[in-house]
Amino acid sequence: MESGMQESLQQPDDKDIHLDQIVNLAENAAETIERLRSELHRRDQRIRQLEQAEAQLRQAAQRYLRMKAQLEAQSEAKAGFAANGTIYQTFDEAFDAAYPGTVPE
Repeated sequence: MESGMQESLQQPDDKDIHLDQIVNLAENAAETIERLRSELHRRDQRIRQLEQAEAQLRQAAQRYLRMKAQLEAQSEAKAGFAANGTIYQTFDEAFDAAYPGTVPE
């Protein structure tokens, strides 16, 4: 088998072009693999960032719900919730009035 490889390497120049094409394909494949690895790394980083943001938002939502439950459980809550000088029936209405930038559209 080794002698067969030597024969193909020693054949006329048209076979050398074929070997050059193989080398070019290998180089292109290596560049493509590196580019894909880089893209994968960037996407992995983005996924980690999004997972961290989700965890932070989840914690903030849980704090909000705990605070809301505690405030609604107080006897004063029956009178409503004040925000910006107005009394609202629900905590959510008062919160939205007090923090208008947080109201979803």
